[in-house]
Amino acid sequence: MHFNQVEFGCRLKQARKECGFTQEQLAEKLNITPEHMGRLELGRRGVSIDLLIDMSNILHVSLDYLIKGTVHDPFRMKRMIKQIHNILDQIEELPENQT
Repeated sequence: MHFNQVEFGCRLKQARKECGFTQEQLAEKLNITPEHMGRLELGRRGVSIDLLIDMSNILHVSLDYLIKGTVHDPFRMKRMIKQIHNILDQIEELPENQT
């Protein structure tokens, strides 16, 4: 198995979007330029271990997920459960259908 920068970039972009960050916002949090962020997401730029760790912490995804694409990601699962609870809360607040 080899590290695939393009696949990494796709996972990074997906995790960024799931957290609701723009490229510019995440780049600022990571202390890199938006251009560098864009190149990382396209797989045109390598990533340092320190930057990977920062990405993992900010995006609440495991290093294993970012590097290898491992589906079992407890941070991601926790975030998805929170999103489900938020949706259920919104549904409960909807007015009842009066027919």
